[in-house]
Amino acid sequence: MALLVVVAAGEASVRAGVQDTPLPTFSDGQAAQLAALIPGAIKDNNVETVVICTNLAPAPLDVGLEVFDETGALRNSIATLNTAGSGTNNLRNGSGRVVASGAPLGCIALAVDHLHTIEDPAVCATCQPPRLTTVPVLAGAISCGDVNGDHVANVGDALLIAQHDVGLRACGSLPFSHPEVCDVNRDGACNIGDALRIAQCDVGLISCAFTCSPFSCP
Repeated sequence: MALLVVVAAGEASVRAGVQDTPLPTFSDGQAAQLAALIPGAIKDNNVETVVICTNLAPAPLDVGLEVFDETGALRNSIATLNTAGSGTNNLRNGSGRVVASGAPLGCIALAVDHLHTIEDPAVCATCQPPRLTTVPVLAGAISCGDVNGDHVANVGDALLIAQHDVGLRACGSLPFSHPEVCDVNRDGACNIGDALRIAQCDVGLISCAFTCSPFSCP
């Protein structure tokens, strides 16, 4: 597992908002998918939002934080690694979203007092630690292959698809709750071929960064 700490920083862009702005492409060419939404993101009055994410996938992931100001304008660039622009030196009533090249990913967000730092009590017994509080983090979109909606594509999803393919489970019946992300091999169907690819990804034989074709229950 890998731990990522992302603090708001970056450049200005279009004003489409956290929900409507197109997802970016990472600097290495990997397409991003939505991992989490942060309704409240600020960097103002000595308080700033810190987002901490842990990669729960068996392989490395590209992960980034996009920050939007109160007008809905994107204030940083994942593709350019936040190297230019006015960025988020001052952000009031903003929002953010965590994007990643795959799943699963676990994230928390904190509002942190910027006036204090963590000090060793043996060095500074009177130093006050920073105050912090948790900020709500909303789950992102269901990733391709995650037909049971548990935020990871694995053998559990493969089993549900295989059961559906042989008529043991109705399309869309719980826990097969997200058939729309079933078609991982992009052949227009939801069947054993998709189950096989998800099982292969679960044991590390292929990447789990699938891109689904649209599918709906017949």
